[in-house]
Amino acid sequence: MRLFRLLTILLTIGGVLVWSDARTLEARRFGIGIVAGDPTGLSGKYWITDEHALDFTGAWTFGDYFHLHSTYLFHFSRLIPEPEWAAYAGIGGRLKLRRRSGTDTGSRFGVRLSGGIDYSYPPFEAFLEIAPTFELAPETALEFEGGVGARVFFLSKKK
Repeated sequence: MRLFRLLTILLTIGGVLVWSDARTLEARRFGIGIVAGDPTGLSGKYWITDEHALDFTGAWTFGDYFHLHSTYLFHFSRLIPEPEWAAYAGIGGRLKLRRRSGTDTGSRFGVRLSGGIDYSYPPFEAFLEIAPTFELAPETALEFEGGVGARVFFLSKKK
């Protein structure tokens, strides 16, 4: 239960910091959608600047885990000559929560690196992503995640 409280506090503080920045309010754009793969569920993205964004996912993953992650993304729109396409890479954290029989929990925490490509046709965005994740707790391991998804954006960026 302490883990849930800590996660809630950290997400609240992060949200307040992002929403209170004046530059962020001028360039704000938020989208929500779905992702299919490992994990499969809801996906969101918040643009901080034209090249930087935060993505987050709440989903189910193989092995009966509830998966939460957030990643700081760097977009490289000049790598692909087409203006609708952009490559991206990022780093963030991932938390997997699993309830075993009885009161024992099987939560896992790791550092997530992600890379992919997205196609933007406002207000829609489609993406393909792969993400190696380095498990740190309860033991170290390397896992690979990935998926394909789409989002709809509700707030337009001001230019």
